[in-house]
Amino acid sequence: GHPGGHEYGGEGTGNRNAFSLSALSRPCGEPCGTVEVISRDLMTTNDLPQKNLSIGEIYVTTKAEQVSTVLGSCVSVCLYDSKNKISGMNHHVLPAPPPSAQVDSKHSGKYGKTALPELLDRMKRLGMETRTTSAKIFGGAHMLSQISFAMINERNVAVAREFLHANGIRIVAEDVGGDRGRKVIFQTDSGKVLVREVNKREFL
Repeated sequence: GHPGGHEYGGEGTGNRNAFSLSALSRPCGEPCGTVEVISRDLMTTNDLPQKNLSIGEIYVTTKAEQVSTVLGSCVSVCLYDSKNKISGMNHHVLPAPPPSAQVDSKHSGKYGKTALPELLDRMKRLGMETRTTSAKIFGGAHMLSQISFAMINERNVAVAREFLHANGIRIVAEDVGGDRGRKVIFQTDSGKVLVREVNKREFL
């Protein structure tokens, strides 16, 4: 069967309520059993518009939407201002750019050190207040065996934690580490996040 999923509730909760994602997808052979079909079934349960977040993308919205992405060693931070109903999410690949690199706006989303300040800045421009904003962190799995990528997953998580702490934003839930990828679905009307483990073929 499919691996189980977790639900990270609305603002202010870090509860993990187990639920069965496989129950939401019809049984069928390949390629129907991929995460895309299962997540699509999930996304139709509350009729929210869908947004697929690409690698290196930063997305901010005041609308009720479902923002989804697939993470391996990459990390996504989901920010939710419960008072002003402002949500934001990123998908950074590396913790920081090389020391000599000049990072332009087109590539700033790839690196946690540049993506997270931009994410916060965009939300503040829409009226976000730090005191009513909470964060949830996802990803950071150990997916690569090359020595050059050693600890990259942990550093991706660490840069997110450090940034949030430095900016006084509460971290209310995390699902990080391990050796499996994750499908993450952020519901911006409530701050709820759905997470499901995925296997390697589902990254293709």
